[in-house]
Amino acid sequence: MARILVVDDDPGIGSVLQEALELEGHSVVTACNGLVAMGYLSSDPLSDIVLADVMMPVMNGKELIEKIRAEPRTANLPVILITGASPGSKGFPHPGTYDALVSKPFDIWDVTECIDSLLTPSLPQTNHL
Repeated sequence: MARILVVDDDPGIGSVLQEALELEGHSVVTACNGLVAMGYLSSDPLSDIVLADVMMPVMNGKELIEKIRAEPRTANLPVILITGASPGSKGFPHPGTYDALVSKPFDIWDVTECIDSLLTPSLPQTNHL
């Protein structure tokens, strides 16, 4: 399954996501802010996907996404925002810089469905004549 990096300053949310995603067969590491997350993303193996909050101390979600997109190694890494912040609010990442948004409070099934949709390549359409 996938290597997932969960970035959230609330240890309760990080632990709920970690436990649920590990039960789905994923390998999960957690980080308490964007700076710690960038440390994980600079080591091997690279995560397959990042789940990040927006409102965090030290380095928030917007700054984290900007750093991820600026690094060639991580520029195409899928990022799902899991946040209580609203698009358009101060400090919210620009549309197009993240791949999906799940609002807090979240349903874990919405999170897993979102991960699956981003990591499962769509099958090419075939024309039947």
